[in-house]
Amino acid sequence: MKEDLLHFVWKNHFLSVHNLSTTENEKVEILDTGMHNSHEGPDFLNAKINIDGTLWIGHIEIHVNSSDWIKHQHDSDENYKNVILHIVYRNDKNLKHLNIPTLELKDYISQSVLDKYYTLMQSKHPIPCTPQFSKVSSLHKNAWWTSCLANRWERKTQEWIALEKGETKNWMEIIYHQLAGNFGFKYNYSPFLQLAQSLPLEILQKHQSNLNQMEALLFGQSGLLPEDYNDDYIQSLVKEYHFLRRKYGLKAMDYREWKFMRLRPSNFPTVRIAQLASFLHYYLDRLPEIMHMKSWKEFQKLLPIGTSTYWENHYHFHKVTIKRKKKLLGKSALQSLIINTFAPALYLYKKNYNSSNYPESNIHILESLPKEDNHIIKKWEEIGQEVQNAFDSQALIECYNEFCKNKKCTSCSIGLQILKL
Repeated sequence: MKEDLLHFVWKNHFLSVHNLSTTENEKVEILDTGMHNSHEGPDFLNAKINIDGTLWIGHIEIHVNSSDWIKHQHDSDENYKNVILHIVYRNDKNLKHLNIPTLELKDYISQSVLDKYYTLMQSKHPIPCTPQFSKVSSLHKNAWWTSCLANRWERKTQEWIALEKGETKNWMEIIYHQLAGNFGFKYNYSPFLQLAQSLPLEILQKHQSNLNQMEALLFGQSGLLPEDYNDDYIQSLVKEYHFLRRKYGLKAMDYREWKFMRLRPSNFPTVRIAQLASFLHYYLDRLPEIMHMKSWKEFQKLLPIGTSTYWENHYHFHKVTIKRKKKLLGKSALQSLIINTFAPALYLYKKNYNSSNYPESNIHILESLPKEDNHIIKKWEEIGQEVQNAFDSQALIECYNEFCKNKKCTSCSIGLQILKL
């Protein structure tokens, strides 16, 4: 038994409401279950309960066992002084001294609901509701996918704000930091983010027109720029960086932050830094315009994003490759940048500055992109869920990671629907 089931039962009136009574045999009539509280304090706020003919308005606290009240130290917490009813599944400890009525639910919850709940909790499927999934209507599922995507953007952008120390005023700085971080993709996101944070946007803006200076700043700050050189390219970067470092008081990262092992050469951070330098050289002043693009067709105009010629026959400094090849940022990489940078950034921008229908254009962007192809999406497709585009795949990834993996079925709209069937 988990507390979230009791929350579900109480919130959705899944009780045999006739003849409800407290552990002291006081008659209970539910007039309003109250507002579900996801923050600190009692679980439901401002409920209306008639207890033995007296109307009470206040808060509800829910536990699996009545002894949890003491275990959670609510007896010494001022937030719980206005609790009018303590709801428990099992009354394992008499708390009469608290003068708070206790309602024990174990004899009032429908066995059918309990059976469905335990079926979900004991499921061996990666997606717990697999056997019942087809019973939920497509209309209900689609509404939930939209909610999941909004939750994904909300969580992601709140993480961004936390990284900016709570500030959301400088939109260009936020986009720049996250764009840089996402150039590192899965394995080098953190060092790329650290690189951007070590190099203020206003400095890059001053040198945007000069690709060599952009590369000098980025490679120099990365800690990967060698001090010894035997070719003109490295020499030019070292000289530029030494000058700019002194001018702006910059401090380079530790080169050991970067991950090369088990990466394909095309994903080496050296190549990605060169691509980032090129992208910022051409598009830094256009980032607000890019953020508002509405379709994959518009974004494709940014391709091809390459590197300076040095990197056409290098993956590392000093190490020349036999074959010369342009290191272009591919379509899948650009799609990843749209999904993980520009779409959430537009969500955050519209949420703070344009509250009406702010997710709409973000959804259009993802609907124009092909679906992602990974093990999570395969699990959904195996149980019959159609995945047409990146909107679908992002929503399904969120649902799987936040709900299915943790068996938070009573917090999932599909799980709730199954319990109601």
